[in-house]
Amino acid sequence: LHPVFAGGQVAGLITSGAFGHRTGKALALAYLKPEAIAENTALTVRVLGQDVPAQILREAPYDPQNARLKA
Repeated sequence: LHPVFAGGQVAGLITSGAFGHRTGKALALAYLKPEAIAENTALTVRVLGQDVPAQILREAPYDPQNARLKA
């Protein structure tokens, strides 16, 4: 588990992550404290000892409208 920081304090934990080839983004699933979910909260994730900016995605990063849904 990797920590998610907000304002220098631990605000949650990443449970899994991977590079999304269709989205071109590094994606992670995390449990966050409710106060970290507030709008415009600056989040960082520590990756290999470096803090990397992170953001909460409010919609699915790929095909949020299910336009590519196959029958």
